[in-house]
Amino acid sequence: MGNEIDITPGSVRNEIKEMGKTNMELMEEVSKSLLEVGFAVVDLGVAVSKYPLERYKAQKAKKDRIAYPLQKVVVAKLHYTQENGYFFCFGGECCEDLGLPSVRYGLLMIRYTTNAKAEVLNKDIEFFAHILGYDSYQNLQDVKQFANINDDLIITCTEEQWQKIVFTSVPGKSLWREDEVSKKMVEEQAEKLFQFLPVMMGTKLKREDYLKNKVSDVVESVSGVKSGVDFSLFKKTT
Repeated sequence: MGNEIDITPGSVRNEIKEMGKTNMELMEEVSKSLLEVGFAVVDLGVAVSKYPLERYKAQKAKKDRIAYPLQKVVVAKLHYTQENGYFFCFGGECCEDLGLPSVRYGLLMIRYTTNAKAEVLNKDIEFFAHILGYDSYQNLQDVKQFANINDDLIITCTEEQWQKIVFTSVPGKSLWREDEVSKKMVEEQAEKLFQFLPVMMGTKLKREDYLKNKVSDVVESVSGVKSGVDFSLFKKTT
């Protein structure tokens, strides 16, 4: 691969290697088919997400070396219900019913290909949506305050279910910045992917839709639908 950095999303890159195709060949084939006819025929096992990147999840068994190529963040106030999933706070009934919203921070992240000790193995990188809670974001701010803003970072996971992580800085220029051609490619790709962060964090739910779902939920619960029982099956016999 020389000095070039492979910026293909990791899940797609693994599928490409298994299928014996190059990055561009598979991506162009699938993208062209999806755009032209709305579907694509691929080998069994190949999955296509509606988003061009995945949400990052840290693992206790492995440290990751990462970087944030864009110096901007999506800040969102979110509520959650079973009916609506995560949705942006609109003020009013949502807060009255559910309490104060949680605050989440969305960043566009790149992860290097490393071993379990975060030692870099090659120049391949993956893009991820990194959604942080307050504590993790505060830790990131504290680390960046005493480090060069362009430094790479090491993520250590202390608890997987709630994604409790600790950041440490790696002194020196970020690896993706070492080559000007690769740096430009990463920056361009990052700008395109950043726009997907808000929709990956939550949905924009209108007040009237929230109230409609709320009423529907009450009606369904009373009618017995929520219990999973179809009462039409129980007919009166004489």
